Amino acid sequence: GCFTPAGYLIGDYVDSLDNAATKDAANGIWNTLWECGGCLGIAFSGIPSTRSWVQEQMLMASLGMIIIVCAFTFFWVSMLADIDDEDETFSGRHCCLPKDLVPFSPSPGVYTPESGSPSRQCSD
Repeated sequence: GCFTPAGYLIGDYVDSLDNAATKDAANGIWNTLWECGGCLGIAFSGIPSTRSWVQEQMLMASLGMIIIVCAFTFFWVSMLADIDDEDETFSGRHCCLPKDLVPFSPSPGVYTPESGSPSRQCSD
């Protein structure tokens, strides 16, 4: 078959998941975005006149700038997520986990043997 590097990346990610529903969701999101990207590429290529080199170059420059802005936004959001993960690691908070995975403590600030740090329940 024809495999792209992006196909290998999503394959590795899907294989790393344990739950079948999560695997299906990740694969579905990937396929949706892949098809959306292809459709947008075809749609945008029809905007400029095929006889106008300037219009084609303007389209390519505009799309290039949009891609650069999206890349910087992606890296910015990724850095914010890393900072939040570090804060939660050191403060004992578990607000990104479902409640059934957080060690239960009857009162806030009670130390649990599992984590050695105060356990807090996330608010709904």
